[in-house]
Amino acid sequence: MALLTGLVAAATLAAGWYTQRRPVVDVVRPVRREVREVVVASGRLEAARTTRVSPRISGGVRNVLVAQGDRVRQGQVLVVLEADELGDDLRQAAARVATAAAELQRLLTGPPEEDLTQAAEALRAAVRAGGAQVRAAEQRLQDLQQGRPEAVRVAESLVAQARAAAAAAQAELEAALAAADAAASTASQAEADARRTRALVAAGALAAADTEKADLQASRLKAEELVARRRVDAARARTLLAQQQLAAAERQLELARRPASGAQIQAARQELQALQARVRAEIATAQARWESLLKSPRPVEVRVARARYREALEALRAAQRRLAAREVRAPFSGVVLEVFAQTGQTVAPGTVLLTLADPTSVHVVVDLDEQYLARLRAGQNAWLLPPGGGSPVRARVAAVDPQVDVQRGTVRVRLSVPPGAFGPTLGRTVDVSVELGYWPESLAVPVGCLQQSSDAASVLVLVNGRAVRREVRVLGRNDRWAAVVGLDPTDLVVLRPHRLRPGSAARARIVLPEP
Repeated sequence: MALLTGLVAAATLAAGWYTQRRPVVDVVRPVRREVREVVVASGRLEAARTTRVSPRISGGVRNVLVAQGDRVRQGQVLVVLEADELGDDLRQAAARVATAAAELQRLLTGPPEEDLTQAAEALRAAVRAGGAQVRAAEQRLQDLQQGRPEAVRVAESLVAQARAAAAAAQAELEAALAAADAAASTASQAEADARRTRALVAAGALAAADTEKADLQASRLKAEELVARRRVDAARARTLLAQQQLAAAERQLELARRPASGAQIQAARQELQALQARVRAEIATAQARWESLLKSPRPVEVRVARARYREALEALRAAQRRLAAREVRAPFSGVVLEVFAQTGQTVAPGTVLLTLADPTSVHVVVDLDEQYLARLRAGQNAWLLPPGGGSPVRARVAAVDPQVDVQRGTVRVRLSVPPGAFGPTLGRTVDVSVELGYWPESLAVPVGCLQQSSDAASVLVLVNGRAVRREVRVLGRNDRWAAVVGLDPTDLVVLRPHRLRPGSAARARIVLPEP
């Protein structure tokens, strides 16, 4: 009995000693609390409404009236295009409207008296002129059929005139030749005198001034000789022309003296018939015009005139719109972000002249890592913090771009911002926190309790003084807490599990983690 008592006492002492030798580890109990998982990044303020301003017509840029950063109001002129041809189009369109309106008014009120007078006079003129032309053609045909004494008389008169002109030209040429020969002789004598004077001056018999006087006289006479030669050339040309005209007149006389052939008579007859048909048509047209003025306007003419007036008016309005389009105006009030247009540049519809943004309605654009793409969706909460500090501004995810930037490995997210939350300055950088998940009453442990592998998460739990690995499912986490599934509120979860191995003995020291 005494031996048994001794053994029990020894075992008790050994157990106490072993217990004292086990390490003490900090443990926590899972608590129910809210866990909010966010991703933090930097974003930039951009206008929710931007537009690329382009012209509606083609042309050259005359003036650029704004610069980058300018604030403009809706309807303000931003760029002016060249419009000289547009002004011409407008004036022509206005003239066509006036013409069409006058024609319509004339049809509605009847022709004025002066139009009737002019139409009657045009009819009488057509009858007179046409009759004279027909009579002349008939006389020519008659001459060809009966001989052409009148043509012979005219040709003979022309020959006589040409002979007289040729004789006069020949006489003029002969006189010019004689004058040229005389001038040449005088100029030659003056040149000889000048040479003799220079020789005497060289010998000292005459003064040097005599040489200058003699040279001047020789030069003047030489010039007169040249003028005389030109007159000879002109007289010779006139003589040749007169001789050619005489030859032509003689050939015409020879043709007039020949009897007309059957082909000439037939051609003259056909010419007369064509002339008679043309004269009849001209008289009929003038008579129809006069008669139409005497009648009241027909309904069909009024309808046609009204249609032409409407077409001309629409063309005028279109020209006015095109002229107005040369002034490119702001579609809304905003800030000019960029200006691309340059004076003298040729532009066309679709050419971007500048970009305009509305600073009163902004959103925040942020690029997040592509790993968050599956967890991002419209409507998620977000918070914005300006660089200068101040209270966070609540925002919401408005849109998530499904396309990933493969070079940067990011996805673009657009956040809606309450009106007036920031100043009007665009392009400012803000700190962004986007909520990926929110668990208001889940079991949570400090993130230091988690052991993460490639495919699972686990914690170490003390059970009867030994560390036991337990797999958990992480719902979400932030920099302090992780919402998990797979634990009980009574579990003792090791706070820094890297100090123990599963199966190790340890003593628990319950701590209260930071909130």
